[in-house]
Amino acid sequence: MLHSLLSGSLLQQAARGRASPAICGFASSAVRRLTSWATVDPDNWNAAHPAHAQNLVAGHWAGASQSKTIPDPMNGEAFVSYPDTQVNEIDCFVASLNTCPKSGLHNPFKHPERYVMYGAVCAKVAEEMRKPDVAAFFASLIQRTSPKSWAQAMGELVVTRRFF
Repeated sequence: MLHSLLSGSLLQQAARGRASPAICGFASSAVRRLTSWATVDPDNWNAAHPAHAQNLVAGHWAGASQSKTIPDPMNGEAFVSYPDTQVNEIDCFVASLNTCPKSGLHNPFKHPERYVMYGAVCAKVAEEMRKPDVAAFFASLIQRTSPKSWAQAMGELVVTRRFF
């Protein structure tokens, strides 16, 4: 319902950080549709609803016996926890590393199809980042963790999108 109040052009301006701060804030919260890959809602991300990072080992997400937290820059409360992997927990990482060939899994001479595949993945990432609601989602995440204006957060997103 609120989405229909903003025209496509105005959404594009908000996504580029060129609309007024009020419109940018409206676009970032009212228009955002969280997708299956969005595991954090920046509008409700706080100590009561923290984000939890994990280790990626052997193709699976895993925690650790201990964790550390990152304080919320707005109020100092812990709002992100991440694994504090101990030395006695690294055997699975070492075993996973030992399965990789010395030339690497993505060697362009041995597996050129991997480069083509990752090129397509990067193109898809850039395509998604052009969508105003996706751009607003990531800009809100940037703002939530760093003291940046909407225009600065969107600028960071544009630079990253161009990289992809």
